[in-house]
Amino acid sequence: MQRRSPASAAREAGGGGRAARRRNEAASVARIAEHLRSGHPGRAERAGRAVLKREPRNPDAWHLHAMTALEAGNLAKARARLERAIALRPESSVFHSNLGAVLEREGDLEESFRAHDRALALDRGPADNWFNHGLVLLRLGRPAEAAVSLRAACDRDGQDPELRLNLGRALERSGDGEGALGEYRAALARTAGPGERWAGEVREALRRMLSVVFPVEAAPDVRRLLVETGVGPDLGPAAAAQLRVDAPPPDDDAAVARFLAASGRLLLDYLRQVVNLDPRLERLLATARAARLREWTAAGEAEAAAQASGSEGRIAAALAIQCFHNEYAWYASPEEEALLAAPAARLDRALAAGGPIVPDALAADLLLVSLYRPASALAGADRLASVDPEGWPPPVAEFLGHSLHGPREELRIARELPTLAAVRDSTSRAVRAQYEESPYPRWLSLPPGPDLGLAETLARTYPDRVDRGPIEKVLVAGGGTGYEPLLAARQNPAATVLSLDLSRRSLAYGARMARRLGIGNVRFLQGDLLDVDSLDERFDAILASGVLHHMADPEAGLRALSGVLRPGGAIRVGLYSEHARQLLTTARAIAEAAGRDGSPEGIRRFRRDVVDGDETRLEGLLRSPDFYTVSSCRDLVFHVHERRFTIPKVGGALAAAGLRLLGFEASREVRARYRRAFPGDLHLRSLESLAEFERAHPEAFAGMYLLWAEPEARRP
Repeated sequence: MQRRSPASAAREAGGGGRAARRRNEAASVARIAEHLRSGHPGRAERAGRAVLKREPRNPDAWHLHAMTALEAGNLAKARARLERAIALRPESSVFHSNLGAVLEREGDLEESFRAHDRALALDRGPADNWFNHGLVLLRLGRPAEAAVSLRAACDRDGQDPELRLNLGRALERSGDGEGALGEYRAALARTAGPGERWAGEVREALRRMLSVVFPVEAAPDVRRLLVETGVGPDLGPAAAAQLRVDAPPPDDDAAVARFLAASGRLLLDYLRQVVNLDPRLERLLATARAARLREWTAAGEAEAAAQASGSEGRIAAALAIQCFHNEYAWYASPEEEALLAAPAARLDRALAAGGPIVPDALAADLLLVSLYRPASALAGADRLASVDPEGWPPPVAEFLGHSLHGPREELRIARELPTLAAVRDSTSRAVRAQYEESPYPRWLSLPPGPDLGLAETLARTYPDRVDRGPIEKVLVAGGGTGYEPLLAARQNPAATVLSLDLSRRSLAYGARMARRLGIGNVRFLQGDLLDVDSLDERFDAILASGVLHHMADPEAGLRALSGVLRPGGAIRVGLYSEHARQLLTTARAIAEAAGRDGSPEGIRRFRRDVVDGDETRLEGLLRSPDFYTVSSCRDLVFHVHERRFTIPKVGGALAAAGLRLLGFEASREVRARYRRAFPGDLHLRSLESLAEFERAHPEAFAGMYLLWAEPEARRP
């Protein structure tokens, strides 16, 4: 982590004190430095020995001799030689700083810190001394102190992106997201020219921070990053924040059209790659959809076809992809349904006719219909699928890949999936029917790495675990559409992952995404986890984060999973909180009173009530990502069966399954608040304290209780 390279350190030390030495010895020391600079450590080593043989008390020679050993990777020699140089010239901050670098490479961070602390005490001027001091504090896990030193380094050299990058890291680890975001943006602005080598790390850090904290104002550097690197679901909120800045009122058709045209690639990427989770943008985009339908149906077939092949067609295709992603969750007015009838009829007639399909002639009608329903649902979908994708305008070909070819591939995969056993439980059959109609969750891509494997995650989070063996077999119970199984497979490439789920359609989506992402260490099996013992397999880790609370008897499901967990394994459990889901109880009651059911049209009408602000008691739903697609809104508000737990009931279920709690998961904010209240419970393991905390903070586990447990017998 030492900022100064040995060669640059050699340059500084080689020139120091030259007037006080004999000219020939000064020249000899300079030759050592020159050999180091030119990448000849062997020559530098020989030159150093020669100087020290003649003048064994020359501190500059000992220092450069140490740098030679460091270049060769001999840390013990480098440390010993630096200690000799320091004994001869203890007032040199450079000597102490380079000793700190050697000690850090040896893994002795405490001694490294003391060396850098001495260097800083001797000379508080150079940015490098502050920088090295801050970096070792960061590695010691003292980010707040590190930020002080790194800020001092930036005060002395504010144009260096490396300094800004590491100050951002210190602020991020200290919990100052806004401050970290500011430093990363400052670093990005300084990566031109000599700073270019830091551009990749700066972009990665800024992208990571933007996935958590995003600016409310227009920021050219952020907008540029979003366009250059692609939006992706992790940066959806940041992109939405940028788009909201210029967003006009949704009821002004002309202003909305100008906004769509001016937003350029950022908006197109957002629509294609992200499920919109912003209610203001939803209202604006739904307005744009209706306006496009009105304009093209009024323009006539020829003019609509011309527009479909240009920039208007690109925007319409991106909107169609967005509508497919959200499963057509936006409400369509009776006026829109009436206007849609004509292009839908023309499209049906063209696909039903026996003649050849002319893509350019169908593009406008196909785009309009696909703004409201998937192409795979068309009566002529088979004929449509037979057209060579290269025959379509590129934007049309892209959305057909999503809304036609993808679903058809999933149907083929679903027919080929193996089955564990016939589903006997009546509640399981009802839940299966829901997820066959509405596969869940809807996801488009996995988050960017780097990945941390399950074994390392458990070792870091629960260092007091007795068994830390490798994780070679993972079961994801209720694997759904594959997000969790595929993430686990990517994070644990040496393991095999089994995704077990009731719904064949959900599993087929996951299998298709596995093929697309090139993830081969996961298999998919349809069945009820109540039959999991018939697998005759044992697993090192089981992930069951969203399935047990949809069972008639969640405790029986947990016992079944515990029975296939190997001794020393670990299980991650998710269960709904009774306290945290009161808003959803209210939402169900309001929906039922308004005659809104869990059908797609019922969900669209319910969502319109909430998005338009007609039902103010449900504004909290707008903050849930699960509100923004049909399948996830059904899972959130209209599920056919769910059970809720309190923390004491969770404890009882674990005990009945022969499991011991390792600890609850929580957001950084909740964890910090909990530790202030209960500083002795480092791992959130005390059920009594957790229950007391939730009574005071009922929103703490709003998603669900997430916890890790292990077989009882393995803990001391």
